[in-house]
Amino acid sequence: MNKSILFKIKIHPLFWLLAAISIITAQFKVLSITFIIIFIHELGHVIAMEYFSWRVTKIDILPFGGVAVTEEFDNKPLREELIVTLAGPLMNLLFAVLLFILGFINGFNIENIKIFQHINLTLLCVNLLPIHPLDGGRIISLIYQAFFPYYKTFKLITISSLTVLLLLSIYLIIDDLSNAGNLIVLCYLMFILIFNWKNRAYIFIRYLTNRHNSFEVNFKEVSIINTKFNNTILNVLKKFYKYKKHLISVNYDGKQYIIDENELLHNYLFEDNPIKDISELKTFNK
Repeated sequence: MNKSILFKIKIHPLFWLLAAISIITAQFKVLSITFIIIFIHELGHVIAMEYFSWRVTKIDILPFGGVAVTEEFDNKPLREELIVTLAGPLMNLLFAVLLFILGFINGFNIENIKIFQHINLTLLCVNLLPIHPLDGGRIISLIYQAFFPYYKTFKLITISSLTVLLLLSIYLIIDDLSNAGNLIVLCYLMFILIFNWKNRAYIFIRYLTNRHNSFEVNFKEVSIINTKFNNTILNVLKKFYKYKKHLISVNYDGKQYIIDENELLHNYLFEDNPIKDISELKTFNK
């Protein structure tokens, strides 16, 4: 692993808040073990990213997990994205096997091993919940993206994540309202979902920009989008599938025109005076 990765590790302020709570409640040992397991989890993601030559911007350590930040998720094949996402939980599973083996070896404190194993499996289960941005939510998002346009999948994953989060919140409030750690984590996840939803226009533009700039992607499937001459470019872009190449078919003046997706992306994103409608494309104004 690249040693420079170690300098990209950032401790999220929320982690320090829980550290203070853990000291007050005499749970600092538990938090320390949690930190170690989170690091092992994120190490799995980073190893997979480095294997595929992804650029890792930073690694945020959160109380319930971590985030290996990269700009590569919008322009890589489904297989790579799925492997990178699964690599973190896989490290938890391998660590669980290691702890199980150590439990049978003399010289190891069985109580500490039980604490490690309990926290490790708890974090694994929490991280696999179908709530974005947890790994479980990312996996669901990748499945959505394989079958629906990118813009629609953003709505689907937000709605499904909020639904699961609200149901989980109701259950935890009824079951154990006194657990401050659970409430903080739930509030943080809710904040992330709401923040991303409010910034969905920016996230969509970032996706389109990354798509336009990703020359190394070899799409295995081509999709034909039929649209009207007076349709807006944005409406057409919202029909783009993440893992497909698109050709836009327009009937105009008795002729059928085929427009490459890059022409739409370039005109929409990078022209000094970006055009908004299909009818304004140079193809129809020569």
